[in-house]
Amino acid sequence: MEQRSSAMLPLVAFGKYIDIFDLKGEVKDYREVVEAEFAYWSKYQNADGGFPYWPRNEGSNTYVSARIAEICAYAEKDGIDLGGINTNDLAKFLEKSAERIIDKELEVKEENRVEDILDQILNEHIAD
Repeated sequence: MEQRSSAMLPLVAFGKYIDIFDLKGEVKDYREVVEAEFAYWSKYQNADGGFPYWPRNEGSNTYVSARIAEICAYAEKDGIDLGGINTNDLAKFLEKSAERIIDKELEVKEENRVEDILDQILNEHIAD
């Protein structure tokens, strides 16, 4: 899913400019390609709303899910069908992921603070 989403991002973001800049190539109808890809992705959306790194039964990956959310936002803006991707569940997954990341960072900061205090106390007693 990581590589497929990486390939889709520029197509979704800039596909509407293919005709404007006469960039005809392998993709005849970018919307058709994107909608087919979304239909494929929807098969791999996990129950928690996120997407795995690889298209098999794996846990959701925050970074891949965030990229897919970004691609979906571009597509929705252009009226492209998301092929069954549940963006509400995806948003909930990303919100929970953000909360976990923030909690973990706070926990690490607290651990570091405790370690710093212990180091300071030990250094003061060793120095005496």
